[in-house]
Amino acid sequence: MVSQLFDYNLEYICDVTVHKMDFSKHQWCTAEDIGGRTFLIAPCYFGASRSANECGLEKDCVYAIFVRYKYFEVSKVEDGETEEYDLIEAPNSDIGMWILPTV
Repeated sequence: MVSQLFDYNLEYICDVTVHKMDFSKHQWCTAEDIGGRTFLIAPCYFGASRSANECGLEKDCVYAIFVRYKYFEVSKVEDGETEEYDLIEAPNSDIGMWILPTV
């Protein structure tokens, strides 16, 4: 499960945390990695998990897209470090979207 903490105006993410269920304790625990996978999310619209190696993305990261503002963020689960990237060529849109490479 991915938890995102947004600013007051819901314009950017302040914090990203990934949780996994500990079935022996029946509680959610903070994850230190996601097994080489990648989460692709568009806040309020879409979420999926893929093998990072299969689609050429960085492992153990959360990719969050903000089409309205034409950028996306990559947050590393291990240390919480986040980098922003521009989507200059993205179409104007008020809904979430992902463009994935084909294999």
